[in-house]
This record gives sequence, structure tokens and C-alpha cells, in this order.
Amino acid sequence: MSVQPPVAGTGHNSDPVLAQKIKDGYKAVLEAGKGVVREAIKFGELLNSEKGPRDHGTWLIWLKTNCGLSERTAQRYMWLAQNKSKLETELRKSDLSLNKAIALLSGEKKKRDELSASDKYDKCQETLIKKLQDLTTHQEREAAAGETIKQLKATVAAMKQAAEQAKAA
Repeated sequence: MSVQPPVAGTGHNSDPVLAQKIKDGYKAVLEAGKGVVREAIKFGELLNSEKGPRDHGTWLIWLKTNCGLSERTAQRYMWLAQNKSKLETELRKSDLSLNKAIALLSGEKKKRDELSASDKYDKCQETLIKKLQDLTTHQEREAAAGETIKQLKATVAAMKQAAEQAKAA
């Protein structure tokens, strides 16, 4: 059996087979229709098993280098795996969505559909900011922010024009 050289900054040998399993697991989570929470839990268990033996500072380096995942994405699936026993009853009853599983674990009382338009916008804005922070370089952040601002301005302008046309009609 050959020993793989360590990936820079990881602190121990990298396992390309496990890295590929993690990539495949993430793909399965994204593509799964039914049973998505079960797939997400399996994926989270893979991530947890890889994080366990790593030194504190090496996990994120290994994750980005070998799997191309953000810390936040990994944390979400690892958290689902760590709390799978709390979801078992719901999983037996129905095909649970990821959002509902996360809401159940978070103890959220409001469903997305019950939120006001303003609340939904605030949640989207919060998510967008987190995703912007997950980008790795300043150039990526600037480009993404610039494109988002451009699209928001175009949307507002189109809405204003539609309102003016409706008023004139």
C-alpha cells in the first residue's frame, strides 16, 4: 500500500479516495429528490469522519483543497448528521426537505410560507451576505457584489417602469 504525500497545511496524509467520496456525497445530496435528508446525513457523517482526526487548523484547508466546499456548507451537513436522532420520527413519516429538517433542528416556529415579504427579503439578504463572505478572494467578492448590485438596480428600474405604465393605462 502506498502512502500519499500530505497536502500542504493538512498535518497528515490526504486520502484522495475519501475526498472523492465526499465530492460524490455532496453531488448525491444536491441531486436527490426523495430521501434528501438521509443523503445529507450520510454526507455529513463522511465529513465528520474526516474532520475527526485532523488538527484544529487543518480541517478547513483540507476541505477547500480536496473537496471544494465552503465551511458553512460542510457545517450544515455535519450538524444534520450529528442530530440525526432528532429527525428520525419525521424521516419515518415523510420525505423531509432539507429546509424543514434544518427548521426542526433550529426550533424555528415560522415556516417560510408564513413569513412576510419583508422577512423573506431580510432572510435572503442575510444568506446573500454569508455567501459573499464565503468567496475566497477579494476579487471574487467585488465581482459578485458588483453583479448583484447591477441586477438589483435593473430590477428596481423595471419595476418602476411597470408601475408607471400601469399608472398611465
